[in-house]
Amino acid sequence: ATRFGEANARLAALILLTLRGTICLYAGEEIGMVDAPPQPGPALDRAGRDAQRTPMQWDASPSGGFTTGTGWLPPVDPLTRNVAAQQADPTSLLAWYRRLLGLRRSSAALRHGSLTLHDLHPQVLAFTRRTGDERLLVLANLGDQPASIEVREFGQRAAVLLATLNRGPAVELGHLRLAAREGILTRR
Repeated sequence: ATRFGEANARLAALILLTLRGTICLYAGEEIGMVDAPPQPGPALDRAGRDAQRTPMQWDASPSGGFTTGTGWLPPVDPLTRNVAAQQADPTSLLAWYRRLLGLRRSSAALRHGSLTLHDLHPQVLAFTRRTGDERLLVLANLGDQPASIEVREFGQRAAVLLATLNRGPAVELGHLRLAAREGILTRR
């Protein structure tokens, strides 16, 4: 959320969790934790990773539920970002990560499939993941403006598995308009 912006956290997760390779998530990424401001005094971590190593925020208590004592770094914003609050919210970033991870776990194409890039629009990252009969299409508008694309090689219509914005159960691929910073994962 710090590096790509809080508004882009879902899109970044969609891209990361649908690409090939081993996934590496920082603790707190799944709830949108941001880096802490620089702390006064000498750095406690000589490697300079303090900003990324703030305590995991489990609840809205002052320590974020990480400790009953005093942590070596204070939590950033446990009142607004914590696991307990997001666990009950089906629209939360935590729920989004869980859905993405569940899809990856259940999809052979996302775990082991080939990856083919498609050149559809200058600001749209588009790729298919495929293995056997399973074929998934990932579309990510990385631009600040809407983008209209045609994905005819994938067919006319595809089921929407996940979308960063509200989408119906399927999309027409002949002429698809993606909002700025919108991402869609579809199955054909």
